[in-house]
Amino acid sequence: MNTLRGELEASFRRFHDAWIAEMTAAITDEARDLHTYSDSYKDLASLHAWSCYMFEGRMAESAHAFHVEAKNDALTSHVLAVMGVWRASLQTLRACIENALCAQFFKDHPVENELRDAGQYRKGFSDLLAYFRSHPGLAGLDERVSGLDLLGGEYAKLSMAVHGSSDSYRMTTETGAVQMFVQDDIRMRQWRSRERNVLIGLNCLLTCLYRSQLSGSQKPALRESIGAVLPAGKRDAIKDQLGVFLPGI
Repeated sequence: MNTLRGELEASFRRFHDAWIAEMTAAITDEARDLHTYSDSYKDLASLHAWSCYMFEGRMAESAHAFHVEAKNDALTSHVLAVMGVWRASLQTLRACIENALCAQFFKDHPVENELRDAGQYRKGFSDLLAYFRSHPGLAGLDERVSGLDLLGGEYAKLSMAVHGSSDSYRMTTETGAVQMFVQDDIRMRQWRSRERNVLIGLNCLLTCLYRSQLSGSQKPALRESIGAVLPAGKRDAIKDQLGVFLPGI
């Protein structure tokens, strides 16, 4: 037993030193495309802007905590992507969608929120999506404007990363070799596409839900942050259907 314990301790030390060295090499690789990550951070800032300019002090803290967690999920996904930990970065991106939607649902349902806090209530993603698809504040709006088409589609794709059901999302090699940090331009672009669509979808949804507080000259800093994320076509559609002007950058 003492021999086994010693061997495992030595193996742990080798593994510990090796993964730290691999991680350090991954995050200091000068060949990485930092422009992609800079664009990612710009988009992530919109989630913080929603907290600062719309939710803090106006939403129950327990509901707002879901949005804060969604923001943390998105930042964690960003950091993991920089490290080349692709599957986990996509898993936390899926959690970002769930937490952002939960924030809005539980804001509107304080009783269910209390039951949830007591461990007696849970709302899954399918139920959340169905709720927002029947939300009166989104009635008559094209899902391409509300963002629900993107959120539903991206959640399904990200679920494949969670369950490892697609080979393209796996970190291990065909021979079974362990890989924790993989710098790969193709995977980076795939992750960035998933992340961008999630953030476009969330910003569209929130803009629709809070359009009465974003019209005219209200909350210019928040509208600017949203506009920095959304492509021109989305901004134009939102202006036409909601009367909310979102400046581009």
